[in-house]
Amino acid sequence: MDDFVSLLLSKNGKALTSAEKSVQSHMMAFAAEESRLNNVIVNMKEFYAKF
Repeated sequence: MDDFVSLLLSKNGKALTSAEKSVQSHMMAFAAEESRLNNVIVNMKEFYAKF
């Protein structure tokens, strides 16, 4: 979090990860929760297509 705030304040910092990687990791977490709640295997291509 400190790195993120520093990046926003300085406007010339370097992020530790890309927005794309961040979205991917969040989608994996949401798919894992979908799988857990519904006891199913989640196809990531289909899951992405929903959104």
